Amino acid sequence: MESPSHLGQRPGPLSNPGSSSFTVIIPTHQRREAVVATLGALGEQAADCAVPIALVVIVDGSDDGTAQAVRALQLPMPLHVIEQHRAGVAAARNRGAAAATGEWILFLDDDIVVQPGYLAAILDAAREDVDIVLTRLVVGDWVSDSLLSREARAWDSDEHAALEHGRTRHDDINFASTAIRRPVFEEAGGFDESFTAGGMYGNEDVELGHRLLEAGARVRYCPDAMAHTDVIVDADLAMRREYQVGINDVAMVGKHPDLGEIRFGNRFRYSRIDRVLAPLMLYLPITLAVMAPLRALVRWLLQRKANGTAAYRIWFTVRAMHYWGGVRVGGGRDMVNEVRHRRG
Repeated sequence: MESPSHLGQRPGPLSNPGSSSFTVIIPTHQRREAVVATLGALGEQAADCAVPIALVVIVDGSDDGTAQAVRALQLPMPLHVIEQHRAGVAAARNRGAAAATGEWILFLDDDIVVQPGYLAAILDAAREDVDIVLTRLVVGDWVSDSLLSREARAWDSDEHAALEHGRTRHDDINFASTAIRRPVFEEAGGFDESFTAGGMYGNEDVELGHRLLEAGARVRYCPDAMAHTDVIVDADLAMRREYQVGINDVAMVGKHPDLGEIRFGNRFRYSRIDRVLAPLMLYLPITLAVMAPLRALVRWLLQRKANGTAAYRIWFTVRAMHYWGGVRVGGGRDMVNEVRHRRG
C-alpha cells in the first residue's frame, strides 16, 4: 500500500490550534447514562487542557432520550450533537470526524470514563512526532466479577505489558480510546462502514489500524492517559458479538489476505479448542438455534459467578462455536482451509 504523502512531512503538532486543536468524537447507541457519565468526566478535565477541546456526540439511532440528555449538559467546552438513523459505529465515527475542526481527533466509546490527567497526557504525547496516541484501558471497578470480566481484566494486563515493550499490531489500535491526527485519518479514508452496517459488531477499528500501520503511521502508547471501560456481561450479547466477529473476520481477510494467518492461524496456534471445533463448525450445519442450550449454560455460569477450569472450558468452547459458526456463514471455509494447509 502506498504511504500517505503527508506522513513525515507535516508541520509540528498543535502548531495551528484554530477553533479547537482536539475534537473528541463519541458515537453512542441506547446508552444515555453511560455517555452522560463519559461527558461529565471529560468536562471535569477541561481546565487542565492547554489547547481548545470540542466535543461531537453522534447519536446513532437511539430512542432512549440520549440526544436530549446530552444537549442538557452544562460543559466547559463546545458540544455538537448529531442525530442519525441507525447506521453503525463506523458510520457514526466517520460522520463525527467530518464535523471535526481540530488538528487531532480523539475517538472515544460511550462507556469510557476517563481518569484524572487523561486529556493532559494525550496532549503531551501529541506534541511529539507521532500520528496516533494509544491510551490505557482498564476494566472499571464497577464491573462485577464474572468469567467475562475476569478474562477482560487479564487481557487488559497482557495488552498493557505488550505495548509497554514496544509491540504495536493492527488489533492494538481499537479506537475505543485513541487519538489520531485528522489529516492522517482523512488520508486513510476513515472507517470502512460495511463492517458495522446496521449495527453489526467487529473489525471496523482494527481494519483501519491495519491500513494505518501499512501506511507508516507513527504510534505512541501513553499509559498515563488511563480510562476505565465497561464489559459486556450478558451471555447472549457476548455470543452474538462473537458470531459477528467471525463473519467480519472473513470480510477482513477478504480485504487483506495477508491477515489470514493472524486472524485464523493464531487461533489454531494457541487454542486446542479452536483446532478441534473449527472443522466441526465449518462443515456441519450447526445453527445459532442449535447452540441455544449452550448459551443457557453460559448464562447460568455467569449468574452463579462460576470459576475454575471447567467453567472456563465451557465458556471458551461455546465462544469458539459461535465464532466459527460466523466464519462459516460469512463464507470463510476456503480461507481457513488455506491457512490450515499452509500450516501443514
